[in-house]
Amino acid sequence: MRGFHIDMNGGHYPLEYLETWIRQLAELGYDTILWEVENCIQWETCPGCVAPGAHSKADFKVLLKVANELGLRPIPLLQTIGHAEYVLKRDEYKFLAELPDNISQYCPSNTQLLPFLHRWIGEYYELFGALEYFHIGADEAWSLGHCPKCAETVAKSSLSDLYVNHVNRVIEPILEKGSTPVIWSDMILHNHEAINRLHPEIMVFDWMYDISCSEEKAFVWGVGLKGRDEFSPDTLKVYGRHLFPQGLEGPLDVFYTANYLKEHSRKVVTCSASSSYGDSVFAPRLDHHLHNCLDSMQRGLKPDMRGYLLTSWSVHLFPWELQRIFIAAGAFKQEHPYGSVEAFEPWYLKRFYGKQLDGFWEAIRLTSEPVRWSRTVEIGHSKKNLAIPKTFVLDEINRMNSREKEEERRQVELLIKGYEKAIRLFETMDANSTEIVCWHLAARNLLARAQGVQILLDEYGSKTSAQVESIRSESMSLMEETSAMYAGKLVHNRKRQFISWMYDAFHHALEAKAASL
Repeated sequence: MRGFHIDMNGGHYPLEYLETWIRQLAELGYDTILWEVENCIQWETCPGCVAPGAHSKADFKVLLKVANELGLRPIPLLQTIGHAEYVLKRDEYKFLAELPDNISQYCPSNTQLLPFLHRWIGEYYELFGALEYFHIGADEAWSLGHCPKCAETVAKSSLSDLYVNHVNRVIEPILEKGSTPVIWSDMILHNHEAINRLHPEIMVFDWMYDISCSEEKAFVWGVGLKGRDEFSPDTLKVYGRHLFPQGLEGPLDVFYTANYLKEHSRKVVTCSASSSYGDSVFAPRLDHHLHNCLDSMQRGLKPDMRGYLLTSWSVHLFPWELQRIFIAAGAFKQEHPYGSVEAFEPWYLKRFYGKQLDGFWEAIRLTSEPVRWSRTVEIGHSKKNLAIPKTFVLDEINRMNSREKEEERRQVELLIKGYEKAIRLFETMDANSTEIVCWHLAARNLLARAQGVQILLDEYGSKTSAQVESIRSESMSLMEETSAMYAGKLVHNRKRQFISWMYDAFHHALEAKAASL
């Protein structure tokens, strides 16, 4: 499997834009699309959650037909426990939540949940037709066991039993259809003692976006990233021979979870990301993702694996045009299974530009560095897709002490120099390249954001109201340019939301700063 993940939780894409990209995916050697369509289809099972401008089933089937003709196998993804925000934020469905004040997770003990999910799975089959695989999500259910009914179940058995029993019940209609059920890896690795109680037909998509072979750190679920000398005895007891296949003195295998899952008779697909937490909303981190993609894909191409999937989480807002570098990594790995980052860079430029471009990679690396209040979490955005309070950035500033502000300002000074250099480099390149235009715009957005951060964290009153207004005006102009860039890439209502999430709270903070001077 050589798969790409289309995430429509945040990115509500027009069908024409989707068709453009699935044609590019086919040209780049992908053979599978993981469709996370969420509320962007006119569902009958859950009509209250349907987004404005959602695609009709008839129109979406036309797109699926195009994808099928291009050799792109569909795998639908329906969230069945965690990441249920798009459903549970609607009042009429909140009774299905694990906790009344948490819209992220379904309650597996709610007797109405399973019939609801099974009806929806049936509707997915009506839309997608016969399927080889069906992904049920089942990840990041961190509130599991917290409601009174679930807590009672956990007390009688275990948290892992609560999770596994729910998953095994959810997949019943999928098995009846002759499809292979798929889940993400995190929850079963977090509850590893239950792995052998998971239905044997379940395939696992093993994801971790913060690892690469060059970093010499492995991620342990429930613990975090650890170096070779930092693993606890408990971790080594469970995973030691997978972390160190050649013994404790041998090399660390950062993709050890794939080995562990395979040993427990699981079909495994390795998963990397072209966007993930830590990125700015304007651009991805080049080296972070490129190393992760190339290494994860290489692991997935080994004979004991079932392939790889590149995830693309639209909660981070920047478009696929800024992710093409990572998307192209799949084609590179087909041609060069053991190819390095150093070999990839000239390959990429030759493939897409027909020549080497001086300064291209330096400019992108400089633009890859996020600045304060450019990352998803820092601007108050999440998969809930709710309006961000206009005082969000101001409230964050008020929680910082003077030392934190000064340290941040020093870091911002360095970032400003980098963004300025990136802009100069991009201005020497082909202005007709959509990719370069998008990266150039990202660099200018980050520069304006960094200059604004400097002003917002200045406690000495060194700027005048007019100077603050000048930075806000520049950012407002870039907001309009960014809105135009998203034309045709997002449906109108979602484009308006993207722009609001990216800019409104920051601009309000600048307005307040100008008014205070």
